[in-house]
Formats: sequence, C-alpha cells, structure tokens
Amino acid sequence: MARLIVFSILLILFFSPKVLGQLCLECNNCEYEYFNDTQNKNDSIKTEMVYLKDSTSDKFRLSKIYRYDTCGYISMKIMLNGLGDTISKNIYQYNSECKILKELFIDSNLIVKTKKEFFYNDLGVDHIKYLDENVAYEEYKYDKDFTLKEIISFSSDNQEVFRKEFDYKNGELLKITSYGNGKKIRVCYMGKVIWEKVYNWDGTFLYTQVNSYDSKNKLLKEKVIPSKDYKKFESTDIREKIVQYNDNNQVIKIIIVDDVKGVYPISYKYDEKGRIKEIISEFYEYAYQFQIVYNYDDKNKRIEMVESNREGKIVHKVIWKHNESRELIEQATYSLSGEDLLQTELIKVSGNIREEISFENGKPKIHYKYVYEYW
Repeated sequence: MARLIVFSILLILFFSPKVLGQLCLECNNCEYEYFNDTQNKNDSIKTEMVYLKDSTSDKFRLSKIYRYDTCGYISMKIMLNGLGDTISKNIYQYNSECKILKELFIDSNLIVKTKKEFFYNDLGVDHIKYLDENVAYEEYKYDKDFTLKEIISFSSDNQEVFRKEFDYKNGELLKITSYGNGKKIRVCYMGKVIWEKVYNWDGTFLYTQVNSYDSKNKLLKEKVIPSKDYKKFESTDIREKIVQYNDNNQVIKIIIVDDVKGVYPISYKYDEKGRIKEIISEFYEYAYQFQIVYNYDDKNKRIEMVESNREGKIVHKVIWKHNESRELIEQATYSLSGEDLLQTELIKVSGNIREEISFENGKPKIHYKYVYEYW
C-alpha cells in the first residue's frame, strides 16, 4: 500500500497542470507568484461548519468564517472550536491596487506566529519582511528592463541564508543559480531545464542532471550523472528516465533505468477518445507490479478506477458517481486484501453539504459533515 501511495503521488504530479505550471517560476520569464491559497478571488464561501456525526446526532466540531475585501480576496479566516472559542486567525491586508501588504497568522493565545510584510517599488516587489526564526527579510532586485534578477533572504541577525540569481539571454531566462544549503545551477532554454548541477552545502559536487527534448519541446530523457561522493548524500539509485509518446503527444511509456536494480517500464494506454484507460508497471523483481484500469460513462466522466497486483487480484478501487448536471455527488474508495474489504472512504455532496465517511471492515469509523454558507 505504501508503494501504491508513492506511485499515485508521482502519477498525479506527472500529469498535474499545477506542477507543469511551476516551471514558470523556474525557467520561464513570467511574473513571480507570491501567494498560495490566500488568493481566492471571487470566492463566495461565508462560513464552513464541520460536524462529527454518530448514530444519534451531529456533534459540532469547528467552524471557519471567511471575510473578503473589496478586491474579492480573503481578508480574514477565523477558525472556532465546538465551544465557539477562537482557535486561530489568518489576516490578509491589501493596498488600493489589490496587492498584498501583510499576512498574519494568530494562534488561540492571540500570539502572532507568522507575519509577512510586502514592500513594493516601481518595478514590483522590493522586499518581504518575515517574523520567522529562519528568514526575517527577503529582498528582490531588478534590472533596468523591470526583469527580476535576484532574490536574497536574510536571517534576523542580517546574515544571508538563501540567494537565487536569474540570468537572461535575448529576453529568455537562461540560468538560475541558487545558494543556500548547498548550491544549484540550473540552465534553461526556451523555458525548459537543459541541465542542472547540484552541490552540497560544503561545496562538494553531487551530480549533474541533463534533460533532452524533441522538436516540440516534449521531455525525452532525464539523465543523472553522479559524482563519486553522490552516494553519501542521496539514497536514490535512479540514473535515467526515458519518456515515449504517441502521435497525439500523449505519454505511452516511461522507462526507469536504475543502476542497481535494472530497467523497468511504466506503460500508458488510451481509449479512442484519448482518455487514459490503463497503466501497467513492470517493475524489477523486488518492487511492486500493478495494473490500473479506468472506466468512463457516456458523458465522458471517469466513474471507476481498479488496481490489480501482479497476481491479478484487485487491491484498490475508486468509484465516482455524478448527478444529471455532471457534478460529483459520491466517491467511494476501497482498499482490499484479496477478497477482504479493509477500508472504505465515501464522499457525498448535496447542495451546500459535503459528507466524508470512512469505514473499516464494513463498519463506519469516522463521519464528518461540512455545511457551507454562502454570501
């Protein structure tokens, strides 16, 4: 099961638009992103009430209250326990241009645990101040063309703890050099990482990673060239990853080359509509071999995922149900050992109510109910 979780994460990451989008921060000449989930423009949730259900009643556990400013961004998130006591507060302040100015996290004792202050110049963010034991100040430097050139982080005693330098050629980001707990030099071309050299904190060279692409900028190969001291710092034995595509530019095979355990491929199959239909791993002898099959309904919605082990026995299954508007109303997750049901997770959605129920051996274990109120 642990290997299943690890592979599932890798699979999600490989196909995730969010991960692909993060290349923008690393190699493309685009605006730097400062926020994560704090920037929920046009979000309409007013309160979120969480209940722990049992056989006789709904026990109120906590609530989250959201407030918004004129920009449409969250200005405050308050979390209350079942007694109505404040557990924590997140506060966000913006200027007249809707740029973030301050970000605070306050605990139940009204102590400020996290604080960020943003300062701007005509080029963009000038620096960020932190209330943090590791980083107290972060400075941004630009060139005359309004291009970000350097980010430097300082500790509370004004010691540099991290630095990232950006080099460009003909307007394209060419190289990123990071200094901190070690050193990393990343060379880019046309928004793609071409090679990367990584050093340990004491300056010891660890490895070089070289990537190659086809004429359509699709990744074909990642190759790690380690130093003789690499084994002292890294536990992985993977030295090469080869990616193959079909005529529709969909990944059909990833081949992992391991310098200790050999070669093992992961194959991807699609149906006539271009939807992922099957994933088959052919790992080396001592690893986890499996097959994952996806099924869809006539409205192009994924309704089932079934995973089988090397003996062909089902070990994991997910079933999705949708209403006539094609909205998800139920998700059931089953973990099995042979024919025995070990655990089930059920998600039900109806209007402003969402329920999450987990079962063990067919018996309910935990049942949460979320009730949303909208502005």
